[in-house]
Amino acid sequence: MKQKIFGVPTWLFLAFAGLCVIGILVGSFVDLSLSKAIASTENGLGAFVETFGETLGFAPFGIAAAMLFLALWKKEALWMKILGWVALIAVLLVGTYFLGDFVVGKTGGVKSDGSLYFGFRIENKILAFGYGFLLTAIFAAITFFIVDQNKEEELLRVGLALLAAMALQWLLLHFLKRIGGRPRFRFLYLLDSDPGVWEGTHYEFLNWWQFTWYKNPGNDYFKSWPSGHSATAGVALLFGLLPHVLKKNFKYDTYILFGCGALYGFFVAFSRILAGAHYLSDVSMGLLIGCLVSYVSALLADKLFRKKQEETPEPAIQE
Repeated sequence: MKQKIFGVPTWLFLAFAGLCVIGILVGSFVDLSLSKAIASTENGLGAFVETFGETLGFAPFGIAAAMLFLALWKKEALWMKILGWVALIAVLLVGTYFLGDFVVGKTGGVKSDGSLYFGFRIENKILAFGYGFLLTAIFAAITFFIVDQNKEEELLRVGLALLAAMALQWLLLHFLKRIGGRPRFRFLYLLDSDPGVWEGTHYEFLNWWQFTWYKNPGNDYFKSWPSGHSATAGVALLFGLLPHVLKKNFKYDTYILFGCGALYGFFVAFSRILAGAHYLSDVSMGLLIGCLVSYVSALLADKLFRKKQEETPEPAIQE
C-alpha cells in the first residue's frame, strides 16, 4: 500500500474509514434510540444543511472545471484547447444542475414522487439554478487564482480525481438506496403523528441490513440507507490533494485541508440525523463510501501520473 497519494498520507484515509466502520457498528444497536432522542423534522440546522449546507460538497465540480481547463488550454494541439473549453463549460453546467436541483422546490411542498420537501427551498427555478451556477462559478474562479497554472499534469490528475470521486459516489448511492429501501426516521414519525394520511402502508423501523428492494416504492421516504449527503460530503477529503497544485503552500497544509474536509463530512452527517433524514449507520455508511471512492480516485489518478513519468526517458546528459 502506498504511503502517500498526492502528498496525502494513506493512514488519514484509513483512520477516517475506521471511524465510519465504528459508526456503522454502533448504529446497528442504537440507530432508533438515537434518532428518537435528537431528531426532529422541525430542526433548523437540519433543514438548512439539507439544502444549502451541501454547497461545499459540490465544490469539486467548480474546482475540477477550472483545473481541467488550465491543464488543457495551454496545449499546442487545437483539439486539446477545444477540449479544455468543453470540459470547463460541461463541468460547470453539471455543478449548476446538482446545486440547483438540491435547493429548488417549495418548502413543505410535495415532490413529483409524492414525498414531502424538507429543508429551506427556493421555489423559483431560475433563482435556484442561478444560485447553483453562481456558486459553481465562484469555486472555479477561486481555483484559477490559487493554483499554480504551470503544473499542467498535476492539475489534470487532481481534476480527474475529483470528478471520478463525485461520479462514483453518485452511482453507488443510487444503486444502494434502491436495493436498501430503508424507511427514513421522519417518515415513520409522520406515520405516527398522522396515521390516517398513510393508512394501509404498515411500514416500521428496519435495520440497515434488512434490504427491502422487492417492495421499495422508490420514493424519497425509502432512501434512508446510505446517506447521499454524507457520501458527497465525504469527497471533501480530497481537499487534501489541493496543496499539490497550489501556488503557495503553508505549514501542515495537507493535514489542515484534509481535516477540514473530514470535519465538514462529520458536520453534514450529524445534521442529517438531526433532520430525521438518516440514522447513524446511514450517515456512517455514506461517509465510508465518500472516503473509499476518494481514495480509489486519487490512487488511480496518482498512478496514471507516475506511470507517465516513469515511462518518459530522462534526457541524455552530453559531456
